[in-house]
Amino acid sequence: MVLTDYLQTLQSNLLGELHSLRKKVSALSRQHQDLTHFDPYTADYRVKLNSLWVNEGEKPVNVEYSGNLQDAIAAAEAEFKEVNQRSDVQANYSVFLCLSENELPIPQKYWEMFQEKNKREEK
Repeated sequence: MVLTDYLQTLQSNLLGELHSLRKKVSALSRQHQDLTHFDPYTADYRVKLNSLWVNEGEKPVNVEYSGNLQDAIAAAEAEFKEVNQRSDVQANYSVFLCLSENELPIPQKYWEMFQEKNKREEK
């Protein structure tokens, strides 16, 4: 009796793990499909700017943008300047690609060129 109880528990646990893995595979398949059809000029991005002066009362901004990455960063910077009444941006950046079910962080080396380009254009 004890061995059959153990085997039933083991079987139940395995079915639970199998169900969980099927959900993960399904989510990964959708994410793969999203990336296969990804167009960087019409994608959904989220840019979060955390002010370096938050202790002085400045506020972070979190902007969701559909379009290209450069414009997404520019929109976040413009909102940051407006919200914090600044002429420049002194903040830590977090940039994400928004897919149907997930947000993928975009490493700094891929988006920092747009930040620098926007700074040059402001001068």
